[in-house]
Amino acid sequence: MTPCLPLDASSVFAAVSKKHTEARNYYCTWTRDAETGRPLLCYGGEDAKIKIYDIVENKLVNSVMEE
Repeated sequence: MTPCLPLDASSVFAAVSKKHTEARNYYCTWTRDAETGRPLLCYGGEDAKIKIYDIVENKLVNSVMEE
């Protein structure tokens, strides 16, 4: 079961590509866009950035790095 989607929706098998094979991402969680309700995948790792993907549009919508 994929979080944030109706039970009869297609599953998300890969939301993040390995375009950047050197990236080391270790953590992920699901949330929803507060305005649209779309499911978002948030993940981060060694580069200390939190990347937020809209899995419906299949695009990066935000990247957060604390300074």
